[in-house]
Amino acid sequence: MVIRRVLDWLVDALMVIGSVSIVLMMFVVMSDAVARGLFGASVPGAEELTSNYFMVAVTFLPLACVQREKNHIIIELFTSGLSPRTIAAIDAIVYFLCGIGALIYCYAAFGKAVAMTRADEYAVGTILVTIWPTRWMLVIGMLVLALYLLLQAIDDARTALGRGPPDLTDTSGPGVAHR
Repeated sequence: MVIRRVLDWLVDALMVIGSVSIVLMMFVVMSDAVARGLFGASVPGAEELTSNYFMVAVTFLPLACVQREKNHIIIELFTSGLSPRTIAAIDAIVYFLCGIGALIYCYAAFGKAVAMTRADEYAVGTILVTIWPTRWMLVIGMLVLALYLLLQAIDDARTALGRGPPDLTDTSGPGVAHR
């Protein structure tokens, strides 16, 4: 399916950006700590970059990857004894509702991103840091998450209706939702 391939490519790209961001954040925080220890002064902009760029990228860009791998926390207290098709039906409903919720969040974030882009939003700290681009990271991360949730809702609905194969993934490893 072309949509899944494009979405998977986008999810992988966002995960790479999130991974690079965490490495850069570690470097900046380490450099700041060393500078404070050796020179008694922080690296200018370290706090602003960490809190306004790196943390946003690390938090929001990989969300769709976590969902794709089904590594979000799932509690199976009431569903563990149900059939795979019933579980797929419940998952389809939950993924659909979460996808709609993510789209609503994305819509609100989009409005804020547009407003902050027009206002040329910046953070005041040891240096001025333009931060409106990070608003778009949130929009992109939530949009891709919503699309992946809706795609999984369709897959699970097909399984629940008997039109697709049930997910027979290995149930022995961490992050396995159920089965």
